Amino acid sequence: MSTTLLESDVLACDPHQLYSHEIASYPLLSSQEVIELAQCMEQESEAEHERKHMPFPSASSLALGGAHMQQAKQRLIECNLRLVRSIAYKYRGFGVEMMDLIQEGNLGLIHAVEKFDYKKGYRLSTYATYWIRQYICRELARQIHKVRIPIYLQERFKLARHLLETSREPGKHDQSLANLMTAYEVAESQVISVDTCSLDIEDQELTPEEQCIRDTQLHMLRKLFTQSELTKRECFILCLRYGLSSSLKQGTLESLLSKEQEPDRCEQSYAHIGALLGLSHEAIRQIELRAIKKVQKQVQVMQAAGQEIHYADFF
Repeated sequence: MSTTLLESDVLACDPHQLYSHEIASYPLLSSQEVIELAQCMEQESEAEHERKHMPFPSASSLALGGAHMQQAKQRLIECNLRLVRSIAYKYRGFGVEMMDLIQEGNLGLIHAVEKFDYKKGYRLSTYATYWIRQYICRELARQIHKVRIPIYLQERFKLARHLLETSREPGKHDQSLANLMTAYEVAESQVISVDTCSLDIEDQELTPEEQCIRDTQLHMLRKLFTQSELTKRECFILCLRYGLSSSLKQGTLESLLSKEQEPDRCEQSYAHIGALLGLSHEAIRQIELRAIKKVQKQVQVMQAAGQEIHYADFF
């Protein structure tokens, strides 16, 4: 009896322990159960779309379909909450409360469940892990970087985020995509260092699900570059600055990259890019800033049009 009371006191005093105790009641799902729930969400979404376009849809039919889809979504989320907690635990020790990290990770899980496509053959846990990490890293960046850092010091901090993540990532280029979109969404008055990680390590062979995630992200990034009306030179400079040249050398980069000039997958300095293009250090920096402002403006236009967009959508 006394032991039970003691455990209750501990749970009452520690929100993290209480939360862990609560989510432990949700059973893990088998691969087949995940597919069935995802199919249910898909079918109900299609049925809801059809009902909305009926001449006289009944309120009860609309409500029933929405309830079934929400139940399937809720179960996928609840049964993966322990995954969020385990990932958030790896990011403790940076001055951010554990429950705040878990809350951000849960938002990433919700985003992953909404975007998950079971037909592509990859596992929900793999797909969700990446979104959870991105949302947690975004919160860490928001909490940690409170003071504006001079540009010359930003160059020294490029490997900072590499120290935050020691576990295997779904493709080394994904982190560069995250850094690039972070730069797009941050105004000059805000504080974000260009904390790209080194990409000079040979890429590991990607699994099918990792390749699918990366292909989707690269497609979205190319689309954003096109909508932002970047010139070939601006696209080239952004890709080299953020280590994306090898992945994005198709299309707009194709005419600028020769076999003799093709750079490696590391983020490049202003001086190196200037040598490739025959321009000064300052000219490259100005072109980069102009390109980033173009993309920032395009993101604002998309948001004003009602399109939900986050930098995490691109990594």
